[in-house]
Amino acid sequence: MIKKFFNLFSKKKKSVADFDFAFADVMAIVKTAGDKTQELQGHVVAIDKEDGSPVSIADRKSSRIVIEGLRKLTPDIPVISEEAPKEDNAKAAKSRLHWVVDPLDGTRTYLDGHEGYGCHLALIDGDTPVLGFAYFPSADPEKQEFYYTGEDGKAYLKTGSGDPVELHVSKPSAKETTLTAATGWKDKTLPLDGTELELKRAVGGGRLCVAAAGKTDIAVFNGWFSHWDLAAAHAIIKAAGGDLLNMETGKPITYGDKNYAVPPSLGGHPETVKRLLDKGFHEAARSKPYGGAYKKRHNK
Repeated sequence: MIKKFFNLFSKKKKSVADFDFAFADVMAIVKTAGDKTQELQGHVVAIDKEDGSPVSIADRKSSRIVIEGLRKLTPDIPVISEEAPKEDNAKAAKSRLHWVVDPLDGTRTYLDGHEGYGCHLALIDGDTPVLGFAYFPSADPEKQEFYYTGEDGKAYLKTGSGDPVELHVSKPSAKETTLTAATGWKDKTLPLDGTELELKRAVGGGRLCVAAAGKTDIAVFNGWFSHWDLAAAHAIIKAAGGDLLNMETGKPITYGDKNYAVPPSLGGHPETVKRLLDKGFHEAARSKPYGGAYKKRHNK
């Protein structure tokens, strides 16, 4: 629950100190939802939504677990979910403070029997993600990964039964000629003068998580995504010292679009990202067709 004297309409952005719910309780909800998807993997089939993207009973069960759990834990904060009715999401979006959940990020990967899919949850204050929780289930409990923003405002990764490790984004020297980039499975390297990109594949918002952990230098999103795809991981990479910038404008991505749309973007240490944009990264990315469900849904 929000603190008794918490003012939803104050102009000041909220910090982790403004919330009196236990982060561990939020993490337990996300983990329960993610574990349910892992339990169902291989036993569900998908149907196509209106936008052409797949959805399964696992997506919907996970969504229900998160929404019901948050309604009990934070009844004053509404929830936007990829799998919720449009009218419910529209109502929740009117609240300055709201949760955004992707109950199963990487449905295609999940349906193909692979790991790398996850359950992502963000808390949005106005148009800014202030908290992020991203859980990646695994059949092997010691390979389960949970990226999250801690109560101290820092970013952490807990793997299996191990202790949480504080995260910091990579900050390569301007003289580096090779950078590692977290990209989608079908992305190809982009032509950049003087910089070679070594690609490492990751699913959806998971690209920002691996960049937050310093496992790659940048995270690349050539196409349009949705709020629920990226908001949680965006909060995490911010807490790790990075950010997610609009490829065209070079400004931080925000989450106020009425269609929940996120334009092509680049994540990493702000200095690294801006340096790449100055080199023409956005021009190279523009040469690739923007795809994804958003294009179909909004006729982009």
